[in-house]
Amino acid sequence: MSGPRPSPSRPPTAAEDLRGGDFQDPDATHHDDRSVNTRGRAARVPPPADDGWLRDVVERSQAFALLLPAQIRLEYNQEEGVPFTLVMSRATPAMAIRAMMQFSDFLSGIPTPPSTRVELSSVGNLDRTFSSNVATALDRHFPEGYLVESEPGRINILFNEPHAAWEGVAEVPVPQEE
Repeated sequence: MSGPRPSPSRPPTAAEDLRGGDFQDPDATHHDDRSVNTRGRAARVPPPADDGWLRDVVERSQAFALLLPAQIRLEYNQEEGVPFTLVMSRATPAMAIRAMMQFSDFLSGIPTPPSTRVELSSVGNLDRTFSSNVATALDRHFPEGYLVESEPGRINILFNEPHAAWEGVAEVPVPQEE
C-alpha cells in the first residue's frame, strides 16, 4: 500500500474553488477523473448533494438568469439529468446567439453537468441552424467535450465527461422567487 498523499491542511470545498472563477477540481493534479484505484475503490467520491457546491451552482444560475432579456429564461429540472434548460421565445437571432454564448460561459464556471438543453420557440429561422451556433459557443470552453443533438424546437447538449459531483443529484434545488 502506498503512503498517504500529501495534501494541504484542509482542502478547499468545491464552493470555495468555484468562487475563484472557473471550477478547479482539487484532485485534478493527482489523477484522471476516469481512473479507478487498483484496490477496487473509486478514485473520486462525489460530494453529497447538499454540499455547498450545489448551493453555489444555484447562486451562479440565478446571477446568469438576471442577465437574460425577457424573451429568454433559464428553467430548472425539466427532465431527470437535465438541470438547466435555456428557453428562448420570440427572441431575435442576435439575442439567441448572445444568450447561448452567455450560457456556455455560465456552464464553464460550474462543475460540468451531464446534460443541458436549449429550447427554441418562434425564433425566426434559427430552428434548423441554431445547433451550429450552440456548438460554436460550447467550443470556447468544451472543445470536443460534448455532443449536440438537434430535434425540432430543441437542442440537447450531452457532455462527454460530466463532473462526478453530479452523481446522485436528482435535481437542482429550484431557487425561490422573492
